[in-house]
Amino acid sequence: MRHVALKTRPVMALLPLIFIATGGITIYFVVLPELDWSATQKPPELEVMLVRPVLRAWLKRNASRQENPLQSTQANLVEANKIYGCKTESTFPPAGTFKKSATEVAEIMARKKVSQGGLGSAIRMVQMFINRGGRNLSHSRKKQLEKAKHLLQEKARQEHSSDSTG
Repeated sequence: MRHVALKTRPVMALLPLIFIATGGITIYFVVLPELDWSATQKPPELEVMLVRPVLRAWLKRNASRQENPLQSTQANLVEANKIYGCKTESTFPPAGTFKKSATEVAEIMARKKVSQGGLGSAIRMVQMFINRGGRNLSHSRKKQLEKAKHLLQEKARQEHSSDSTG
């Protein structure tokens, strides 16, 4: 009967595994407790860079199937302005504004009485209304609101170019 010698792994082969385990334990017990987990500060750029593709993939898989629970109404716009920190009550457009044509929406939103923060504020309000409407907004209505937003953006560009040349 032949005796077969068993091959044993030398300790040197285990060094990478020991190194990885030591590094993991160090991170777990030394580094992680030192991190600010309160979410009161803006995350570091590296974290944002790592999370962004994961978030986009999740949204692509799930968001398109989700129904927006909020109807796109004037009351919801008022509530959204409060949530997102608008400081004045006078920034609310008249009722029914977002049911009008693109040019009418752009004209109304461009008024100082409606958008005291200027055209940038008007553009953000139209975009916020589009976002809050979500899937409850018909395709034609969304198209009209997008057109109104582009009209406001063009007007803002014209004002900016006339300010810089004048």
